[in-house]
Formats: sequence, structure tokens, C-alpha cells
Amino acid sequence: MYRNFICYRGGSSAGILFADDVFKAAKRHEDVVGKTYYSLVREDTGEIRNFLNDPQRYLGETSNFIMLLTKGFFDGFLLHDLPNPDSVTRVEIEQALKNPTLKFIPVVFPDFSWDEQVDGQSSKDILTRLYGEESMRRIVGSPPIQFVFDYREQVVDKILSEIDPSGTLGKRKNADAVDVPRPFRLESTPSVIPKSIFCGREEILAKIKEYFSSGERVIFLQGIGGIGKTEIAKQYAKRNKSQYDTIIYATYNGSIPELIISQSNFKIDPQFPPRVNDDGSQESELSYYRRKLELIQNITNERTLIIIDNFDVMNDEHFSELLEGKYHLLLTTRCDYSRLYPAIKIEPLESMEQLRRVFLDNYQGYMVEEDDEHLDELINMVNRHTYTIELIAQHMENSGQTTQEMIEVLRQEGIVSLNEEVRSSSDKSSAAYQNLLKMFKVFNLSDEEKTLLQHLALCPLTGVDPKDLRNWLGVGALRLVKGLENRSWVITGTAGIALHPIIADVVRYELPLSEEKAKPFLDAFAETIKEEKSWHFPIDVKAYYADIALRILDAFPKISDATIKLYKNAELLFSFSVKPEKAVALCSDLYQHYVKEKGAVCYECAYYAFQAGWTYLFNLQLKDSAQKAREWFELSYGVFVQIELHGADEYAAYGHLLSHLCRLYVLTYEGTKDPKSLEKAFDFGRQCVANAEAHLNADSPYYSRLAVAYMQLSEVYVASEEYDKALPLLEESYRIVVSLFGEDDPDALNVSSRKSRVLYHLGRYEEAVAIGRRNIEAYTRFNGEINFLRFEQMALVMMCFKKQRQAEAFFAMKESILRIGASLLGEDSPHLKQLQKLTLDD
Repeated sequence: MYRNFICYRGGSSAGILFADDVFKAAKRHEDVVGKTYYSLVREDTGEIRNFLNDPQRYLGETSNFIMLLTKGFFDGFLLHDLPNPDSVTRVEIEQALKNPTLKFIPVVFPDFSWDEQVDGQSSKDILTRLYGEESMRRIVGSPPIQFVFDYREQVVDKILSEIDPSGTLGKRKNADAVDVPRPFRLESTPSVIPKSIFCGREEILAKIKEYFSSGERVIFLQGIGGIGKTEIAKQYAKRNKSQYDTIIYATYNGSIPELIISQSNFKIDPQFPPRVNDDGSQESELSYYRRKLELIQNITNERTLIIIDNFDVMNDEHFSELLEGKYHLLLTTRCDYSRLYPAIKIEPLESMEQLRRVFLDNYQGYMVEEDDEHLDELINMVNRHTYTIELIAQHMENSGQTTQEMIEVLRQEGIVSLNEEVRSSSDKSSAAYQNLLKMFKVFNLSDEEKTLLQHLALCPLTGVDPKDLRNWLGVGALRLVKGLENRSWVITGTAGIALHPIIADVVRYELPLSEEKAKPFLDAFAETIKEEKSWHFPIDVKAYYADIALRILDAFPKISDATIKLYKNAELLFSFSVKPEKAVALCSDLYQHYVKEKGAVCYECAYYAFQAGWTYLFNLQLKDSAQKAREWFELSYGVFVQIELHGADEYAAYGHLLSHLCRLYVLTYEGTKDPKSLEKAFDFGRQCVANAEAHLNADSPYYSRLAVAYMQLSEVYVASEEYDKALPLLEESYRIVVSLFGEDDPDALNVSSRKSRVLYHLGRYEEAVAIGRRNIEAYTRFNGEINFLRFEQMALVMMCFKKQRQAEAFFAMKESILRIGASLLGEDSPHLKQLQKLTLDD
């Protein structure tokens, strides 16, 4: 499955960054070192349980196992917890021992010495004592690589040399090397693992297999919430994994396009990014969805299984498009699709013996035996509802209640049956809803546990990362999660902690959080996605937080004192090419909010008018983006010139507006060559520099905006072909950005890329190539090989080679550019066709 398995053990942020370096380095060389899987496994994530359930899935076919360790983790999990058989580190090493071809590569942080004494023995001696001298010599061979912060790159190179002993990586380090295309492949999701407890349903599993074997490609598992549909689908995937090359498990999130576009659900290897139009804009989400779905359908067949969980809608307009592939499609739903497609109705288990087994497998107490005379009555009382039986069993284990006592409690609360479907999330009269509401009292949930469930109901059903939950709700929340998980109220989704769907529905719609009670959580989440952080998030992280933000905003549809911080920061997150249409809508909402609060001539109205314009200009794929950006910018400028500015925040925002007005007129000039547009661009560019120099000095938190001002004015000089005047502005801009954020920051790369272009126009080709190569490497490291910024820098370096008459380097780079350009621009792109015709003698 994976040739390389990279794992990090510890809580150090530096360690996480280093683990990222190792992973990205291996990914860059995947065609040489083989497919790489990377897991930031932590104690409180579902990934750890998935690994423990089936370590062979991760390591059985692995050639190299790179384990990044910290002393604290090593001590806690291996040295001081020797009796613990579930220690992840022990499981991994023991799995390595079972695979004679696996190479174990430990990498240890600087505070850990291989020969350090722990309780009178060296750590090497303890490893030997645990696993035997010959075994440890085989999997370790020599002391681990010592991680030294000052030699980070060398350590990464050392790891790569360990997984590539033939040295072929060295042949790939030349920036001019031709990228060899690889066939596209749909990657399996790593967490299609059912619960260890599973009773009955054998006839349904057999029926699914029979349907697929007979040529059916689409099957619905239909039934009420909590009846076991998801576990049946996962169990089918586990039992029949040998029949499939690829297994996808995805939770429906509102639309088929969003599901397919998601990199966490449908990941293509190598990259398959949205295309970039010749004007620099990105293709629309709908266009990208259709191209990606078509690719998935072309590269898959009946040996691909796609499970879509919680498809609880009847009117997704794109569903028919999903049916055009040859893959097997298994969907769970509460809706009735039986008149349209093959559907298997999931009813309560008929066998009382199996239902008793569900109860007893979830019950580890001492008050109920298998022959308990009241157990059948209790099971029938909740209408054989699988999930309710699990909840009752685990509650009774913790409370010590007998079956007779539990029956009496249920009767007192008026719970006599759960035999009614949850037809829609808004059906508040549903008996299932009403009974589950009463269950909250029956199960004696504490106020803190109820509050945690209310907060989790605001999060997507795919789950939320435990680290995030801790940051938003405090450390105590994770302790509550453990207890709730043990009683089946909380489950582990593909992205972390989540509620069972039926519980999420009931809690969200029947026990919603008030704005006041939710405010600390809303503020903490808003802090996570504020601009200083979200601008630097990779696109998949942006998408993860955007999904959470959308669900929270849906629960709090009005701007108030409690929600306004969330609205502001969500708007910024969405504007970064994640949900630009939603960002514009939020800008409009915020603008109208402040019109009512303060009147149309106020700083806040000026700011959100600018933000709307910025979103349109940053996302040129939006309809009429340039025109709408101009309208919002002009509205913003008209307000700004009427108000008195105070403080760095307001001067920085005004400067941001000036820089983008400058940019807008540069774009207009490049399209029309109208000298008046160039004059306007110079006017706004100089105003922007003057504003920044006067109000945003080195002591200001917005000092970086001075760098932006210099960079934007330099663009006007580039447009007027005054490159000698553009260069010093870019050099000063680069100095500021690097002093603040370092050379690898996205803004530093942005300035550096512009500088390489100016150097090219000045005829300083060697300098342009040197900077361009560094930029290519950085863009590859951050965004993968197929991205437009990398493509532009490669094209610039190629043109330098052309000017220098370096034929071999020119044609090698051109071949790589054409391959990447075909993915980015499309084969019909005029720009790509020009590149195809380019020769050394043009």
C-alpha cells in the first residue's frame, strides 16, 4: 500500500514542523522513493485506534518505517509503561518485527541520547530487553539519526538517503530535470474501520455482495438513524477489501460537488488541481468538480468502492452525474430511494439472541447476565433500536442498574417505543426526537456533558480535531469526551471527534446553544481562523475550518455581539479562495449591519466595502469580478476620504485599499493600454507608499503593509517598463518581509518572484535564475509540483535559459512546463500553445 510510513511521536510544535519537512521531502521524490503515508498520530485521535485495530493495514506492505520520537513520548509510552500492551510505539515496533523486509528508521530529538541512562539502564538496553538483541539489531541496526535544529536540511537528506540507498535521489536534485508524468490514481481513505463489536446483519452483508456481484453498481442502505447502516457499510468494506483496489469513505456534507472537490475524501495522486485561466483566475468550483468527477470515473472501475454516509437528501441535483462511473457506490440514507435504485431496508434485528449479544457486548458490568429474565423486555421496550440498546447497556454498566430498574425508569419518563423514523431534522414532533430528549434525563448526563454535546452539535459530522476541541473548550473537554465515547454518545469520525448523526440532530435542533452560552466557544474558534493564521493555512486546512465555520454560521444566522467576531474572521477565511461567494455575502451582511448601527459614513462600512472588493479581485473566477471589485472599492474609497482615521488599524486598512486600487488600474492598463489607467495606478500607488511611510513604521504591527506598498508601486513601474525603478522598491519590500517572517513566508516568495521577473527584464539572467530556482523549490515544498506560482517561475527560468542560449536546460525545463501547464491551463489554452511553439531561436 505505502512504501514509506512516516510517524511523529510527541507534542512539540517544532517536531510537527520537522515531521512536515520529512513528509514533503519524501513526497517531492515519490516517483523515486515510492508512495508515502504520513500520520501525525496523537493519543486522543481516531487514527490511533484505527492503527491499533489493524496495524497490518499500515505497515504490512511498508518498506521503510520512519519514526520521529521525542524523549518524553519515548519515556512515557515505552520505558515507563512496560505492562501496557496497547502502547502505540510498542505495537509499531512489534509489527516491524513481523515484517522481515521492513526497515525501521528512528529519528530522535536533541534532548534524547541513545545511550542515556533511564532507571539505571540505557534505553538501548531496555529495547534489547523488550525485543531481543538480534531482533533490535535487525530493525535498528545502528543508533538513530540525531535531530539537530541547526542542520535540519541535512537530517532530512539523511532520512531520504536511508530510504533511497541506491542514491537515485541525487540525480533528481537538479531544478532543470524533466518531471516524468505518472498515471492518475484515486487514493483510498485510511479510516474505513468499523467498530470491533458487530452482531448479526450477515444476510444484509451477503445481499450487498450479491447485488454488486450481479452487476448492480448502486445500492442504498435505508433506515432510521441509529439502526446500524454506517456500521454495516464499514463492515462490508472490511470483509471485502480484497475485492477492491480502492475504498473511499466519505460523509455527505451538503452537495455532491463539495464532496468530490474535497481533498480529504477524494484525493488524486499525482495532484489534480483546479485550472488557471489565461487571465490568472481560477476555474469555477462547478467546472473543477465536473473535470475531477470525469477523471475519477475514467481511472476507476468495479474494483473501486465508494461509501457515502448520511446521504439524507432526496434532491441533490448532481446525484445523477455520480452514477455514471463503473465503481461500486454504497450509500446510507434515512430517505426512501427504493422506487429509483436498489435499496436494502435496514430494520431492527429480528433475532433476540443477536440483540442480547449487542447489549452484552456493550456491557461489562455485573448486574445483568445473559439469561436475565427482564433483558428481552427491555430490548423490546426500545423497539430493538440498535443504537439505543448500546446506549442503555453502557449506561447501566456505569450506573449499576438492573434491567428491571432500567425498565421502570424508562416507563417513568414515558419512553415506550422508538419506532418512528426521523423524517427530517426540523420535525420536532417526531417520537424518536421526543424519546431521545427524555433519554438525556434517563442517562444522567451532567450539565458539563450536555454542554459539550451542544458544542459538538455545531461541528460537522466528519468530526473535529481533538487539539482544536481542547483549544476551544479547554482541557477538561477532552476528559468529558473520553467518558462520553465510552458510553457511545461520541464517536470518532474521519477528522476526529463527532456526534452520532441522530444525536447531533436532536441536540442541535431541540437543545440549541444560546448565543450567550456559545460566545466563549465562538470567540475561541474565531481566534483560530483569524487572518494572521488562516492566510498561511494550506488549502486543505482552510477547507477543514471552513466546513466548521459554515455549520456554526448556519446555527447562528444573525450578527450580534456574540457572533460578530465569528462573522468577521469567517469572512476572511472564506475569501482566501475557499468559499468566495460566501465571503462576499458575509461582507455585504457586515456592511449592512454597520450601516444600521453607525450610518453609511463610518470606518466599518469603508472596511467591509473594501473587503468585498478585495474578495472579488482575489477570486477572479467569480462572475463579473473586476467590475464588482471596482464598484466596492469606489464605494470604500468614497467613505474613507470622508472620515478621520485613528490608529494603525485604520491607516493599514486604508493603505490596503489604496494598494488594491493601484492593482486594479494596473490590470486595466494591461488590458486596454489606456494611459489614464496608468496615471491612476501611479496616483494610488504613491498615495499607498506615502500613507505607509507616515503611519506604519517598524514599530507598528502593520509594518508589513509598507512592504506591500513598495511592491505594489513597483508593479506600476513594471507595467510602464521602468524596471530600474521597480527593482529598489522590491528589494526594500523583500528586506522588510524577510525581517518579519523569514525567507519561506508566502509574502516573501511573492516579492521574490516579482524580483526575479524584474531581473530578467534588466538582462541579469544568472541572478534571475538563482532566485527563480529557490522559488520553484519553495513553491513545490508548500503547494506541490502542480501549482500556478511554481509554473510561472519555471517559465521565467526557462526564458532566462533561452536568453543565455543554454539549449539543454531550456528544453528540459520546457518539457516540464508543458506537462504541468496541461494540468493547470488545459490543452486548449492559448498561453500553453504559445509555449509549445517556443524555440531557442525565436
